[in-house]
Amino acid sequence: MTGGAGYGSGTTQWPADAEERRDQDRQMLTAILTERGAGSFLRGWHRELDPDWTMEVNFVDFCKAAKRLNFAANAFALLRADGLPRALPLAELAPREAALLERFMAWVKASFGGPMQLFEQCDAAGDGEGRVDSDHFIEFCKQGGFEASDNELMEIWQCCDLLDVGSVTRERLIFLESDRKIRDVELFKAKMARKDQKQRVMASVYTEACAKPSRHRLAQRPWQQQAFECLPVIACQKRSRQRREAHERGVQAQELFLQHLRHSFGNEVRAWRRELDTNNSFVLPLKELRRYCRKANLSVDSSELWKFLDKDGNGSVTLEEVCSEAADFLASFHRWAHDNFGSCVALWDTHAMAAARQASQEVWLVGKKMMVGTFAACLKRLEWPGLNNLKLKSMLFASLDQYGCGLIERGDLEWLDAWQPPGYLCVD
Repeated sequence: MTGGAGYGSGTTQWPADAEERRDQDRQMLTAILTERGAGSFLRGWHRELDPDWTMEVNFVDFCKAAKRLNFAANAFALLRADGLPRALPLAELAPREAALLERFMAWVKASFGGPMQLFEQCDAAGDGEGRVDSDHFIEFCKQGGFEASDNELMEIWQCCDLLDVGSVTRERLIFLESDRKIRDVELFKAKMARKDQKQRVMASVYTEACAKPSRHRLAQRPWQQQAFECLPVIACQKRSRQRREAHERGVQAQELFLQHLRHSFGNEVRAWRRELDTNNSFVLPLKELRRYCRKANLSVDSSELWKFLDKDGNGSVTLEEVCSEAADFLASFHRWAHDNFGSCVALWDTHAMAAARQASQEVWLVGKKMMVGTFAACLKRLEWPGLNNLKLKSMLFASLDQYGCGLIERGDLEWLDAWQPPGYLCVD
């Protein structure tokens, strides 16, 4: 393909027979496009020069296509470029075909609202399998009132059947949309749908290959692994698997940790008071958790344990995150005491509690401590509703009995008062 002769920065000077040569080049281009379109000029134009269907081809794209088609001609003369290159409209190269397509696109817009609606109605009138063949398409257009000869309708069909497979899908008709914005959106959706389908097929192949022995001819090859693992589907599956494995490791770490606390201290709250939170801050930092794991020589990954215990991700673990069930029972008792007596420690100073301590036959207990059974009897006289719940009662007494000796003292109730249960534990 030549760039032209006798042109400069100003007006191009064409030879006397330039018009004749330009007509010959047009005829040659038309013949090449018809051949590349398997007998259809419009299909050749759509396939080779105008895949986005703007009904014109710019100078740069035309030169690239001409090189690909081995079309040698004066591009400046063919595009009537006068100093600056311009686009070649379909209407200039093939005015009859261009007018036919424009008339068909206008009819589709007026009759159906767009090519997508045309395809849906045409497909619904057929077998509804998402593909429309040429006979059904042409017959549907005739019944819809589009006035054209059979040859013209076949030319339109061949432009739609870009791959010459005898049938078209929904996305093959998008180019008939006259509204550029709508067409661009539909083309983008179709492109992303094809990309997603391709990725899913590749992911399925990768999954099947990974399940085969390494010596199998269809097994996954190491040099292909990185490319496949970049697929969104595979990446999502990988992240999901990693999260699931991390959760399972966290569950196992928590189970081992809580089993150790129950075995060593009787219950989790007692372990919290005696070892994990000795300053009664009701907050356990990561440093203290690691210190205790080293001290107890626990074979637990403290990092995995921490990630699982710190459910809200605020950088600290609280009593209710370590002892969730016990915290629920303690919050229930805490609320009852505050609603009826103002505080938990106020129970210690009630007449029933004071009388029970004075009546104790153990001299060393008088005024200082109470047996768990005596404490329970006092709560019964004070009408604590939790006495009928054996699990709640035993959990409360075991949590207040700091050393597991069957004794409760004033400091245990002061400790419970210092705790501020979260709102969700205090809801009925």
